[in-house]
Amino acid sequence: MLPDSADTRQVLSDCLSKIDLFVDLPSTDTASDVIDDLHLLTPLPNDVLDEYQKVLDQPI
Repeated sequence: MLPDSADTRQVLSDCLSKIDLFVDLPSTDTASDVIDDLHLLTPLPNDVLDEYQKVLDQPI
């Protein structure tokens, strides 16, 4: 877990801005849906997608 909510918000914002290039965020319901779309639409390796999953699952 990230140390404070300001850091968490910044990381989440950065992550979402990158993901938004490949995924229609309003059409997804869960973080897992986003990761599934990224698996299908990008060449990102599993370790990167695992980190995105962790970020998306963080409470803010």
